[in-house]
Amino acid sequence: MKKICLIPLCMCLLFNSNIFADGKTRGEFPLQVQLLSGNVGAGPSIGYNLNDTIYIGGDILSRSDTASESTAAATGTFSTNLISARFSTWDDSGFYLQVGAGNVDWSVKATGYEYIGNWPNGTSSSDATVEIKWSGPASMIGLGWNWIGDSGFSGGLGFQSIGVGEPEINVTDNEG
Repeated sequence: MKKICLIPLCMCLLFNSNIFADGKTRGEFPLQVQLLSGNVGAGPSIGYNLNDTIYIGGDILSRSDTASESTAAATGTFSTNLISARFSTWDDSGFYLQVGAGNVDWSVKATGYEYIGNWPNGTSSSDATVEIKWSGPASMIGLGWNWIGDSGFSGGLGFQSIGVGEPEINVTDNEG
């Protein structure tokens, strides 16, 4: 029963709630606080609407995951910090384009049975560690849809693509 009650609350927060908008346009209520969620993490986004069409803000996203199967286990940590600008085409709601830059610190580490090398000339190890790390500058582009409701809640749905450099990959055979 608790999960059913939490679903509407989470949906409001996930859809970029701007609780105190009270039906005002972005220019009339410039400060915007949101909760974002996506595949590289979740976290706060705080920004300022310079006018009805331009928004400047920052996002701090993080996520940790673990997975395992009978022969291997993996952990992943993702930390993303972005500064972005949104350009809206309508005064009170609607479509927006977004660009930004920032930095990422993403890493994935897997241990256990691994196949090392290119098929068919590689070798297998029952105890190997593979570490993949992306860190450094990132760029972001995105698009989405925002609206400001008369009830004081706002929402939106957006898609972002974050570009990062090549990862650093380390493979260690712990078997010897």
